[in-house]
Amino acid sequence: MLKRWFGPCVALGAAVLLVSHEGVARQWTVTPTVSVGETYSDNIDLDPEGAETTAFVTEVTPAISIAGNSARARASLNAGLTASHQTRGDDNGTKFDVDLAGDATIEAIKDLLFFDARASVSQQVLNNRSSNSTSNESTVQTYEASPYLRGHFGDFADGEARYTFTQFLSNSSGASDSEIHKVALNLGSGSDFSRILWTIDLSASRELRTNENNVDRRDGLLSLEYAFSRYFSLLGSAGHQNFDDGNPANKIDAISWDAGFRWRPGPRTDLRMTYGHRDNSDSARMNFSYRFSSRTQLTASYAEVLATSQGQISQTLANIGFNPETGALVDTATGLAFNPRTGLSSISNETTRTKTFRIDIAGSRGRNSFGAGFTIERQNVEPSGDGEDSVAVTANWGRRLNRRLNLDLRGSYENTDFSLDGRADHDYNFDGGLSYTLATNVNASFSYGYQRRDSNVAAEEYVANSVSINVSMRF
Repeated sequence: MLKRWFGPCVALGAAVLLVSHEGVARQWTVTPTVSVGETYSDNIDLDPEGAETTAFVTEVTPAISIAGNSARARASLNAGLTASHQTRGDDNGTKFDVDLAGDATIEAIKDLLFFDARASVSQQVLNNRSSNSTSNESTVQTYEASPYLRGHFGDFADGEARYTFTQFLSNSSGASDSEIHKVALNLGSGSDFSRILWTIDLSASRELRTNENNVDRRDGLLSLEYAFSRYFSLLGSAGHQNFDDGNPANKIDAISWDAGFRWRPGPRTDLRMTYGHRDNSDSARMNFSYRFSSRTQLTASYAEVLATSQGQISQTLANIGFNPETGALVDTATGLAFNPRTGLSSISNETTRTKTFRIDIAGSRGRNSFGAGFTIERQNVEPSGDGEDSVAVTANWGRRLNRRLNLDLRGSYENTDFSLDGRADHDYNFDGGLSYTLATNVNASFSYGYQRRDSNVAAEEYVANSVSINVSMRF
C-alpha cells in the first residue's frame, strides 16, 4: 500500500517544497506532532446483540502540519501515519493507516503559468450496507495535478487553459482504481462588459477504470448573466454534452440549457437558482450563502449529478481550498472543514444519478464554536434502479472552559433506505470529550463514544460504547 501512494505524493511534496522556497519565515509554519492513545470498546466489530467482542486498541500517530502563504505560492498539508494494535476482533493485530489532505498552488510564471496539486488519503467505509467498523474500512486515495495557463485579452476577455490529471485508488474491489484526464478551456468577459457578462466553457475528459468500462465526457456551454442592477441578475446558458460509460442506456448526446437568477441584496447574502436540462434530465440547482458575521456563515445547496463515484470524489477534491488566515483546509463550496467523503451514499463502480440538498451553519462566538448540518440525498444507479435514500442530521459544540480545559460534543443521526432489498437503517452516533493542556506543547484528552444502529434487518443492528485516552505533543 505504501508504494501505491508514495509516487503521487511526490508531486504534492514537491509543490509544498516550492511553496516553502517562495515563502518567508513569518508566512511559513511546520508543526510536527506525535500522539499516543488507548481505546476500549465493548463491541469492536459492531456486531448484533449476543455476538459482541470487546477489545483494546493502541494507537501511535506521528504527524505533520505545514502551512505557507506568499505572493506567488500557498500550501497547506496535514499528514499522519497511524500504527495501531487491536487485541481482538476481525481487525486484530497490527496495521498502519495513512491520513493525508493537502492543497498547493504555485504561480510559476507571473500572471501566466500556474500549477495546482491536491491530495487526500483517508479510511472510509465504501458500502453503507456494512457496519461502520474499522474492519470494513478501505484506504481511499485521490491525487490531482493540474498545470494551467491564464491570459488577458485586453479589457475584452480573460481566459484559462487547464489540464488536470486525477488518480483514484482504493484497496476494495467494489470501487475500481481509475485515472481521469481532463482538458478544459474557459473564456470570460472582461472589464469592457458591465451589464452583460458571458463565459464560454469547453471540456473533454476520459476516465480509465481498471475493472469497468472507461467513461468519456464532452461539454460545451455558453453562459450569460444580465445585471438589472447591482443586486439582481438574470442567468441563462445553452450548450451540448456527450456522455458515454459503455452502457447504451446511459449514453447522452443532447442539448443542455438552464435559466434562472442571482440575487445579492447585500454583501452578506448570495442566492443563485437555475432550472434546466442537463445529463438527460430536467433538474434544478441552487446555491445560497448568508454571512451572519466574519466568523459565522450559513450555506445551502441543491444539485443533481450524473457521474461515477470516482468522478464525484475527484470533484470533491477539486473543491479543497486553503484558508490563508488559519492555514486550514476547507471545502470551498460550503466553507466547512474539508471532508474527503463525497456524500452520504455508497461508493461503487456504477454510474449514479445523485440528488443532494444540504444546509450547514458553522461559526464561533466568544468561547464557543458550533456547527449543524442537514442533508437529504437520493442516489439511483443508472439504469438498474438500485439506489439509496439518505437523510442525515449533524451537530457539534465546543467550549473553552478555561485557558487549559476544553469541552467538545458531537452527535449525528442518519437514516438510509436501500431500494433493492427494502432495508432501512437508523444510525445514531455521539461522542464527547475533554481536552486539557498539560504544558505549552502537551495535551491530554478523554472521550466517550456511543454508536447504535436500528434496522428492519435484525442481523444489522448493534450498540457499541467506547472510551479513549490520548496524549499528544507538538514540537
